[in-house]
Amino acid sequence: MDPRTKVSICDFAIFQLTLMIDGLKEGAVFVMSLLAFGIDLLFGRHGRRRFVYKMMRVSERLDLWLNLHAAAEGEKRIRMACSEPVRREATRCWAR
Repeated sequence: MDPRTKVSICDFAIFQLTLMIDGLKEGAVFVMSLLAFGIDLLFGRHGRRRFVYKMMRVSERLDLWLNLHAAAEGEKRIRMACSEPVRREATRCWAR
């Protein structure tokens, strides 16, 4: 099997796994943010929404941790590293 095909299969599997994790995270954050907003409304001091903003920060950190599109960024860097004179040897460049 071509090394590029192996890399593509691996990247695809990782992308699908991160999509699944991201979907689960989004569902959990949705429910937890509703609860946090309810708690803020009931027990908040002078209209401060502490828990909702904490949920937003946690969700943002999880998004950064998942880095959903890392494989696409890696491919772009590899393509950019293969300049025009080197394109004839693209197989060696892609195999890195």
